[in-house]
Amino acid sequence: MELFSRSLKKRNVFLSEKKLKETDQNQQIEIKKPEENEKQTNSIQKKFSIISFIFSFCLKSQTKSKSKTKSKPESEPKKDEKSFLAIESETETESSNDEVDKYEYNFYCTKQPLFNLLGEKSDLDFTKKTLVLDLDETLVHSSFDEIKSCDYQFDVCIENQDYTIFVQKRPGVDKFLSKVTKIFEVVIFTSSDSIYADEVIDYLDKKKRIKKRLYRESCIQHRGYLVKDLSTLGRKIDEIIIIDNTPSSYLFQSANSIPITTWIDDPNDSELLKLIPFMEKLAVTKDPVQKSLKQFQ
Repeated sequence: MELFSRSLKKRNVFLSEKKLKETDQNQQIEIKKPEENEKQTNSIQKKFSIISFIFSFCLKSQTKSKSKTKSKPESEPKKDEKSFLAIESETETESSNDEVDKYEYNFYCTKQPLFNLLGEKSDLDFTKKTLVLDLDETLVHSSFDEIKSCDYQFDVCIENQDYTIFVQKRPGVDKFLSKVTKIFEVVIFTSSDSIYADEVIDYLDKKKRIKKRLYRESCIQHRGYLVKDLSTLGRKIDEIIIIDNTPSSYLFQSANSIPITTWIDDPNDSELLKLIPFMEKLAVTKDPVQKSLKQFQ
């Protein structure tokens, strides 16, 4: 009997030890599983980060190569006639709308204003569309060289040096401004310096009908061009028109543009006068301006 009890005890001890071992093994397996899962997750994350890095590197290098081949950045502007009076070079005048990538085009053509450079509309202009006018070679031609038949001349100090600027008005500009200032909110947006532009605008607009003026510092440097981004004006993009002789000026919103020929000294030019009937219709149409302007693109 005593022998039987001893063997029974041994058997119970053996079984209990076996159960303990099985329990420990199960616990170790359960502990190993999350560790293995964690290792797998870490390896996947590492692979993903490596792939992301390679993709971003390739994308950056592709963008750099595109920017190098498409255009060269322009050097620091000098205070010569072309930079100060915003007289565009031939390469700038012949710029193409293809310069803007699809992403950039979609971004800058947003219907919601990005900024509000013009501030609030006056009560008189509240219901009017906004007409943005370029100055040089669109409304006037100015030069440091003497123009015998100039309409206006004035002195200006540039970097402690005095210059005389000669200004000639484009034919029909007085009649054009008299008409459009009554039916549009008119803005002069020039890529020239304010010290020069204010003198010319004051001469053109003696009755103070043009309330808003924007200058070089309001332009955006884009691939060597000075671009007039209409989305920064604080107006609905569907109600803004720009008239400018330089295509690069309206690169971001070409659908809002009325191209006009560059004017230097042709006394028989009639571009501004021809535009008046169309501007009268455009002022009252309820359609987005882009739809009405398709015939000019």
